[in-house]
Parts: sequence; structure tokens; C-alpha cells
Amino acid sequence: MPGERLSGPELIAGSQEIVDRGARGGTSGLSFQYLNDNAPPGNLPTLVRPGPDDYVTTSFWIQYQNRSRWGAHALDATLMVLTNRNQGYRADLLRMSVSRRIPVGRIDWGLGVGVSAMGAFGGHAVQNWYHRLLGVDQIHLDYSREREIKPMVVVMGNTRPWRSIGLEGGFFSRLTQVLGGGPSDFRGGGFVTCCRFRSKSGPRAVRIRGDLAWVSYYSLDNVTRSMFGDGLSKSLALILRVRGAETAVRVSSNEFGRDDVAQFGLLIRMGLGSVPTVFQR
Repeated sequence: MPGERLSGPELIAGSQEIVDRGARGGTSGLSFQYLNDNAPPGNLPTLVRPGPDDYVTTSFWIQYQNRSRWGAHALDATLMVLTNRNQGYRADLLRMSVSRRIPVGRIDWGLGVGVSAMGAFGGHAVQNWYHRLLGVDQIHLDYSREREIKPMVVVMGNTRPWRSIGLEGGFFSRLTQVLGGGPSDFRGGGFVTCCRFRSKSGPRAVRIRGDLAWVSYYSLDNVTRSMFGDGLSKSLALILRVRGAETAVRVSSNEFGRDDVAQFGLLIRMGLGSVPTVFQR
């Protein structure tokens, strides 16, 4: 799915992590995020209204990043599983990019290039595996006949985080522009982290993060017009850090600008020290 963005878009999002200028030497790390518009219990009641199991129904994001005091390089890949039950079709949107991030003053700027591809990339298998796991009906839809591969440019800007009276926060922005027409998007907003708890028995810490961002998808085609939109996106995450690994569970609304649909997510990150995470959308 188009993917992040908690956001700071992207928490720990809407694939850009703030560069730690104080880092000495190089540090590499791996991030993975999974989103689904169905709550983990499936159709059971939850505090947050489950999504329609449609439109951007599932998304994956993976990033490898290597950073130093002079900036960072990152490789990103995002897969969004799209379905339209009313019109009876599905499609997969795959984005891949390489980017360079450089700190300038209190802002970390990033520029990347990549490709955006529309087609069949195994999304039906992922969705129906999850449905079998939950014991709910599988979704069998034909893939759209539209296929395309187009170049893509990514521009990012994130402020250095501020810290005060137990809080941490910052601002972020990200523009993904598909050249020649195709689903493009902008996301900009901020995040606040609070309620940090550190275990006395070991290197474990827990904190809560909230994000608020404006999301706008544009240049949509016949396949994606029903999948995306624009509006205010909100998210809340619980983050657990153990030694060099970080895990977060999060709930967001309007992640893709579509009818305030909820998304439930899991993010896992290894390495990259204490750099605040930005959620890829």
C-alpha cells in the first residue's frame, strides 16, 4: 500500500528516518512495517472501527539504511494490495527507491529516485493467507488489465527532534511524485512521544507516540481513484525497545485519505541506534 509515515510519515507515519548527526562512524539498520485495515482479531468488536477489508487493504514496507555523520543512504520497497469489490477487480502497487539524506542545520533533507509499478505482485496470495489465518471468507477478484512501470522522484524534509519535560517531537514532510502520471502523494505533519518507561532490570524501554499529518493523493487513474484521497491522518503507537531492536504496534485513521478508514500495523526495526523512526506509508 502506498505506506510512513508512527508518522512522522512516516513513528517511531507517510521511509525516511531522521539522521543522527551526532553518530560516530557508520550505522546500518533494517525496518519493516505491516499494515492491514482489519483488526488483528478479525471481525471481533474492537475499540477502533475495523476497515472494510477493501481499497488499500494491506501494505508492506521494508527499508535498509546506512548512515553516518555526513548523512544516510536508504533502499526502500513498498507493496500495497488494492481491491475494489464493488467494481470487481484488484491491483498491486509496488514502489522501490534509493535515496540520499543530508542534514542541513536543524532539517534533514532527502532526495530519491525509483520506480512505481502497477500489476500483479502476489497481493491476492497475501490477503487470502491472512483471511485463512483468521477464518474469514477469502477474496477472489481478477487483476486489473492495466499494467505500468513509471519513474518516481521522492523529496523529504524532517526537522531534528526536540526534547523537553519528558516529551519528544518533530515535524516531517514527504512528496512522492510519479512521472508521466500515476498515484502520487504528499504527507506532512508532526509527532509527539511521551510516557517513556525504562525497565530497571535491563535495557528495555516503552513509550507512546502520536502523529497528526495531512495526506493528499493525486494524479490518480481509473484503477486507483477509488483507493485514495486526502484529509487529516491520525495515529497512535506503543513502542517497545529492547537492546538494539524496536517493535511498535499502531492504529491509524485515514492513512491513505480514504473515508477515515482505520489501519492496524506492526513495525519492527533493528539497528540505527536512537534515531527516531518515521513511519513509511
